[in-house]
Amino acid sequence: MLSTHAERTRRAERARAQVKRQTVEAEEADAELKKIESNSSLESRVGKAILGKGLRLVDLIRTWEATNGEVNPKQFRNNVKALVPDASADESTALFESLDADGGGTLDTEEIKEALALLREASVEADKEATRLKKASVSLWKAAKAAQAENKKVRRADQLEAIKQAEAAAAGAARAEADAEAARMAKEAKAAAAKRAKEDEKAEFEAKLQARRQANAAGTDP
Repeated sequence: MLSTHAERTRRAERARAQVKRQTVEAEEADAELKKIESNSSLESRVGKAILGKGLRLVDLIRTWEATNGEVNPKQFRNNVKALVPDASADESTALFESLDADGGGTLDTEEIKEALALLREASVEADKEATRLKKASVSLWKAAKAAQAENKKVRRADQLEAIKQAEAAAAGAARAEADAEAARMAKEAKAAAAKRAKEDEKAEFEAKLQARRQANAAGTDP
């Protein structure tokens, strides 16, 4: 059964919407993954460095410069520099100040250990999320490509169906035109036959009339 133009239009719109939705979701996953992978904050770099070295925090803290269990800003910068060589002084100072909640100017090693644990955990979670997003990206792009292929299939099917409908309409119009022409010719033939019959009847009447006249002129009955 052939579809109407409105049905084909709705089908095409649904296919396009599916392509758009899958593509947007795939692009969003890629953007989020890029955001995670490009995170160059010192917090992120410290977390990654801790994971990369595979050290226990308690062992790491033991190697840090400290004075009576307290770390001042200069010592903190030196310690961070040893862990993350490309860390700038401004970055380290900003990180120190973010950890120095009471503004006392020093951090005890226990506070630092807790802070580094949070950074390490954040890095672990970021890695997990990056892995999830990579898998999701592959799956979403696969779905987007499938939707694009389906969209092309729908468009092609609709084009073929439209062609069939146009051909069927043209054939119907041709048949209607042929039927009308046949009806016209039949009508003309009928009219011509009626005319000939009338002419024949007239001719027969005139022949009889002529014969009667001739008989009357000869004094005999026909």
